[in-house]
Amino acid sequence: DDCGVCDGNNEDQDCNGECFGDAVVDDCGVCNGNNADQDCNGECFGDAVVDECGVCGGDGFCAPVIYEIIDIPEDQGGRVYVSFYSSSADTDTLRNEMYTVERLDPDGDDEWVAVMSGGAYGQEYYIYEVPTLINDTEDQDGTTSFRVIASMEEGNWVSDVFEGFSTDDLAPSTPGNFSIEMLENGSDIELSWNPVEDNDFSYYSIYKSEESGFDPSLIDPLITLSNLSYIDLDAIMEEGSYYYRISATDHNENEGEYSDEVSTSLLSLSEVLEFSLKECYPNPFNPTTTISYDVAKLSNVKISIYNTKGQLVDVLSNKLHQPGKYSIVWNAIEFTSGVYFVHLHSEDFLATKKVMLIK
Repeated sequence: DDCGVCDGNNEDQDCNGECFGDAVVDDCGVCNGNNADQDCNGECFGDAVVDECGVCGGDGFCAPVIYEIIDIPEDQGGRVYVSFYSSSADTDTLRNEMYTVERLDPDGDDEWVAVMSGGAYGQEYYIYEVPTLINDTEDQDGTTSFRVIASMEEGNWVSDVFEGFSTDDLAPSTPGNFSIEMLENGSDIELSWNPVEDNDFSYYSIYKSEESGFDPSLIDPLITLSNLSYIDLDAIMEEGSYYYRISATDHNENEGEYSDEVSTSLLSLSEVLEFSLKECYPNPFNPTTTISYDVAKLSNVKISIYNTKGQLVDVLSNKLHQPGKYSIVWNAIEFTSGVYFVHLHSEDFLATKKVMLIK
C-alpha cells in the first residue's frame, strides 16, 4: 500500500493520510480537531459561550435583580417582603453560595446593614422577609433602600438599589365594658371602660351625640385620653338623652372599631320611672350586647354576669346612680359560647335576663 505495507490497505495512514501518523478524528468528526469545535456545553459547532459570570450559556446577568418590595399585610409593620431574580451564576447544583439582603440605615453616615441571608439553590427568584427601621405613616416617610448581594463561586455581585416601606395595618381592639353613670350633682356624666390589651396603644377617643345611632366617623371626638374614665363636665342636662361611643388608637394613628352606644336620659319633672331591666340587644350576640335599664331613684346599682353554674364571671357596674335611663355594653370576647344571666341588683329591686353568646 501507500505506506509500503504488503496487503496493508493503507490502514497505517492517519486521518490526514500520513503513514504511521497520530492524527485522529475528534468527537465532532474533524481530523486532528482536538474537539475545538465543541462549545462550552460540549455541543459540536454550538454557539454557547462562557459569560462574564463564568456560566456557560449564561445571560450575563450576574447580579440579582430586585423586582418588588411589598409591605407584609395585616401586621403592625416593621417587615417587608423583598423579591428578587437570581444571579445567572446561581446554578441548580448544591454549592456554598448565598444571597444577603442589605438595608441602608440613615445613621449619620449612611451604612449598608446586612439584615437577612439565605442559601442559593438554583431558583429563578427568591422572596425574603426582612425588617425595616420605621413604618410609613401620614407624618413620617418610611421609605427604605435595599440591595441584594449574590455571593457565588464565580464572584460577588450586587443588585441595583430598590426602595420600599412597611406600614402598621392593625388597629387596637375595642375597649370593653363601656359604661355610663350620672353623678350625684345630676348634671355631670362619668364614663368608664376596661383597658385594651394591645401592646401598640396610644389613646382612647370618646364621641358624643344627642342622636341615637350616630356615626362617630362624621364628627370630631369629644376628647382623646389614655385614662380609663372620663367625667363629662359639659353635659348640661336638659330634658333628653346623651349617647356615647369609644374607640382605641395606636401609635401609628390606626383607630379601632367603635364601641356600641351607651346612653343616659334626664327625666322631665312629670316623668316617673320604675326600676326595670330591659331585654338585651342583640340576643343572641357575638361578642357585644347592650344592657339597658331604668333607675327610679338615687340608688347603688350593680350589674353582674353569671354563668349557668351560678358563678359570678363579670361585674359591669357597681355605682351610685341618679334616677334615669341607662345602658351599658358587655363585651364577652374573652368568654366561651353559652348561656349567661344578666343580674341587676339595687336596694329595692332585683331582676335577671338571659342572654346567649354564640361564637
